[in-house]
Amino acid sequence: MRWTDPSNLRLAAAGTFVDKMLTTPENDRGGVVSWDNSIDFTYGLVAEDEDNFDTLKKNIHSVNSVGDTNLNTGLNAAIGMLNAEGSAANKVIILVTDGGGVYTPSGKYGSPADDAAKKGIVIYPIGLAVSPGSYAESSLMEIAEVTGGLYFPSPSASNLDAIFASVYAGVTNTVPYTIDLMEVTESYIVAEDDFSIIPDSVTENDDGTTTMFWTNVGRYVGNKNDILDASETFVVTFTAGSDKLGILLPVSNLTSAKIRYNVQNAGERTAEVGQAYINVTQGENSEPTKTLIEISPEIPTETENPIPAPVPEFPIMLFPLSMIVSIFAVVFILRR
Repeated sequence: MRWTDPSNLRLAAAGTFVDKMLTTPENDRGGVVSWDNSIDFTYGLVAEDEDNFDTLKKNIHSVNSVGDTNLNTGLNAAIGMLNAEGSAANKVIILVTDGGGVYTPSGKYGSPADDAAKKGIVIYPIGLAVSPGSYAESSLMEIAEVTGGLYFPSPSASNLDAIFASVYAGVTNTVPYTIDLMEVTESYIVAEDDFSIIPDSVTENDDGTTTMFWTNVGRYVGNKNDILDASETFVVTFTAGSDKLGILLPVSNLTSAKIRYNVQNAGERTAEVGQAYINVTQGENSEPTKTLIEISPEIPTETENPIPAPVPEFPIMLFPLSMIVSIFAVVFILRR
């Protein structure tokens, strides 16, 4: 890129992107891959911290401007870096190149775009001085389309700062808002009551299940707006009983129970409500036993021929929604 970006404006634009990441409350991650026909160096992912990000920016500015173009090499290194980061809700690659070079198209074995898409990684390719209609441009457009990103043509390096700003606006406007929780309990779960946060509606369904609905749960936590950010978690407790004996009986009807939320520029999305389980046993004197309902990854144990029992003391149910907060990790893959 000695000719297409002699002033290293792409590096300055990436550094500004990193500075903007520091202004958000989320604990974001950042990394860089320097590449050409092979990997020059990688750095990251590092957690959002002023010292960490200063070092990240120094690494970005150490990328040089010589070498050939192997898109597979750069993309695979960035995908590997992001794949090792399991906590990020949004994984993003910003790919800056002035050529097509070596690239395995989607649908072919070893396609980096297909691999990224399977791993939920979104790629924003930026084509610096890439000719319209060229093989290079078609490759970059395909990468964006397959992974759910956008392709940005940049006729000259002077456009890069504005393009990076547009990418930043796109990847950070993913905070979930107007989040609704619809909990549906199984037919043997009875007497739901004593809610810590009163649901907007409770409906007894014809099949014996019960639907409880909380709208816009962000209004109950933190700054009480319609957004859940990384520092906020919505928790609701309520009492319930069971007219069925069993160990680790599923509480939620996961076919119907849903978390529904919106993401700017992406529309409505859904997430699953974590399963909760209840233990219902009967003591020597047929006294009900206190039980607890909580999120649990364990597989419930089957109980054969359960005996009807009185409704036990009411358990507590917790539903954390932190699974959908917006934390993103970004890797810049900057061609030498």
